[in-house]
Amino acid sequence: MLIDLVKRLQILNLPSKRTKIFVFSLLNLLVFAIYFQVRNFNFINYDDASLLLHNPNVYAGLTLQGVTWAFTATDFYDWFPLTWLSHMMDFQLYGENPAGHHLTNLILHLLNTSLLLILLSRVTGNFWKSAFVAAMFALHPLHVEPVAWVMSRKDLLSTLFLFLSLMSYFHFAKSRSLLSYAGSLLFFVFSLMSKQMMVTLPALLLLMDFWPLNRWSGSGRKIKALIYEKIPFAIVSIIISGITIYVHSNSHNILTLKQAPLALRLIHIPVSYGTYIFKTIWPEKLAVFYPISKSYSGWEIGASIIAIALITVIAATGVRLRPYLFVGWSWFLLTLLPVIGIVQIGSHTVADRYMYVPIIGLFIFVTWGISDLVGNSRWQKLIPFAAIIVLLACSAKTWWYLGSWQNDITLYTKALEINRKNFVVLNNLGKALNSMGRSDEAAALYYESIQTEPEDEIAYVNLAYYYMVNNNCEMAINLLNEALRLKPDYPEARGALEYCQKKSGARSR
Repeated sequence: MLIDLVKRLQILNLPSKRTKIFVFSLLNLLVFAIYFQVRNFNFINYDDASLLLHNPNVYAGLTLQGVTWAFTATDFYDWFPLTWLSHMMDFQLYGENPAGHHLTNLILHLLNTSLLLILLSRVTGNFWKSAFVAAMFALHPLHVEPVAWVMSRKDLLSTLFLFLSLMSYFHFAKSRSLLSYAGSLLFFVFSLMSKQMMVTLPALLLLMDFWPLNRWSGSGRKIKALIYEKIPFAIVSIIISGITIYVHSNSHNILTLKQAPLALRLIHIPVSYGTYIFKTIWPEKLAVFYPISKSYSGWEIGASIIAIALITVIAATGVRLRPYLFVGWSWFLLTLLPVIGIVQIGSHTVADRYMYVPIIGLFIFVTWGISDLVGNSRWQKLIPFAAIIVLLACSAKTWWYLGSWQNDITLYTKALEINRKNFVVLNNLGKALNSMGRSDEAAALYYESIQTEPEDEIAYVNLAYYYMVNNNCEMAINLLNEALRLKPDYPEARGALEYCQKKSGARSR
């Protein structure tokens, strides 16, 4: 049966409309079948609880006060009003039942998969290559996190508007319709109002002009006109980037040069790119959080630099004959640039969700590159077999890894199997156990978290609460003072300290 299917795929170089609909439907059905298990998953205490369940503006559903807050809030690390509105809508419809929230994420992932297939097949004119890229996008294990984690909604929603912006731009490039141009710009604004990662879209549009739209051919004046077209997009990027930096600075979420020295950040850039490439090729040891490393081995740095340099040379040398290699590689580099660590936000080194859009560039590079490499040789007959095997392997790995996102215990236990020194996971697992009444086990994990990362103020506060509950205010005060030394403007630590001091003072009297 499989052999018959492959033979048919080889014959259908120019698929009919019916064939396209069949492939389109089959892909979406497969994605739905794999991811439908998320309906039984819980919220997790890594942002889902604090930013959604314990956030009265979101939990109340769609209210005038909530909508106003969504557009003005600057105290939750980011500015993404449209994402907040989508969460409010979920609470309006489903309340605190996590099934509906998870299914919304799944629906967005299905929409993104469909839009990517439509977009690529239209702009490149090659349905089968586009279908493979879309299938890899839909089924790759790196995309489990943005789909299974409710608070990663912003990645899904931002990508939805990104694809709509690119489709509108394609229509503008073909028809010169100002309405299409305005639509592209508007969808770009919506994308940035969902998450600010796509600020590099103006550069992506220039790449799209180069290939597959072939708008770069002509005089220098024509190329200048292409650049001028992107000025409104660039202005939007600059404004939103400014808002993002302000919000992160206001929430003290940007690490200082003391916390993350410049030399470490510069080394971190090639290692991060190399890590993302490796995880795309071999998606093993995936986790919800990867703590930032304070040092890297020579082989990590060397291997990453060599891999990046080699791929760059391959992409650049054939830029005229094989523009898709250059565009695919540049897509990957550019879309990751805002989160590559130049401005270090948070204490993680890489994140699976960051690859939701950049991975498309690598898939374009590999898909079109292998097709060129094989050409009309005898190996061409094996391409459908190889494609099916890769997709089945990705599907199996995604199904298996998705199971670890069922709840806090399964998620963090899996992460600690990969890296026991993951202080954020240790702390979050402790909170999960504490909520289940297993406070002594939680305290042990808080201690382990502090030993792993003595500069993390959150573990000190959590451990202090444990001692407060057990009427040991002296120990709690010591821990809270340490937390305030690390973060002087930590309101929870300040409030808990005042409570303990009053309680201790009352006892001494």
